[in-house]
Amino acid sequence: MRRCESDEEQFSVFSTQSTVCSWQSAVGSDPPHPQPLSRARCAHGRGEFSLATPDTRYPKPDTNFPTMIKLSNISKTYRTQSIETLALDNINLEVKPGEFVSVMGPSGCGKSTLLNIIGLLDEPDKGILHLEGNLISGYADKKTAGLRNRMVGFIFQSFHLIKELNVFDNVELPLIYRKMPSGERKKRVYEALEQVSLTNRMHHYPSQLSGGQCQRTAIARALAGNPGIILADEPTGNLDSTVGKEVMNILTDLNKAGTTIMMVTHDELLAKTTHRIIRLFDGRLVG
Repeated sequence: MRRCESDEEQFSVFSTQSTVCSWQSAVGSDPPHPQPLSRARCAHGRGEFSLATPDTRYPKPDTNFPTMIKLSNISKTYRTQSIETLALDNINLEVKPGEFVSVMGPSGCGKSTLLNIIGLLDEPDKGILHLEGNLISGYADKKTAGLRNRMVGFIFQSFHLIKELNVFDNVELPLIYRKMPSGERKKRVYEALEQVSLTNRMHHYPSQLSGGQCQRTAIARALAGNPGIILADEPTGNLDSTVGKEVMNILTDLNKAGTTIMMVTHDELLAKTTHRIIRLFDGRLVG
């Protein structure tokens, strides 16, 4: 396993390559309006937001594993010609299915590197990673990309939406690379947008959205694939407090529905609303 480099791998990651040139031809023209499947409940005001009642047609993540995420003696060093930076140092960590875990620590302590390794965007120098009971080791790049696309949803501070694609197409793109049938794709995309109350913006482009709407699009993109794990790197960092609360309410509702979430944050108050806080300092777990 290595850093993803090919075009197909970039799009299986989909939320980490915001500088990709226009790929609208890979998705096609704007999709027709599908028929509504269920209605989301959203109280506009005071930042209150909740997901629609779970729909049996939209399967819950498979959580039939003793641990969803397990890192054993994980270390990672970044090297240049003149300097070595120890990003992670002998990390041992287990996250159970359905946990909502916050990751905290000062800038440069290894938080994002930890999420990148768990999300199969990067490879440790040593140590063992298990996801959903699978030992992740020695896989070919295409298999790693497939696992990443199926198992993990990503949400980032900077949204990483593709500016040439509208909201619907941004959410649909990773499902195309999963080779999901068109009818199932469109159903899932519409349901995901409905869950974050964005069906009325599905034909808008990122430049036409507010910061909160961009982040809700990114959340819809993450949950459309029905991943067992969502990795959120500072998901409220670019949002005001009211919109940030809306985003946290969405993540909390997703977690209550069974999704395992790891969230990097600098906000102690947000972190205290999750099940558990782990702290990093100089690449080591300190609490």
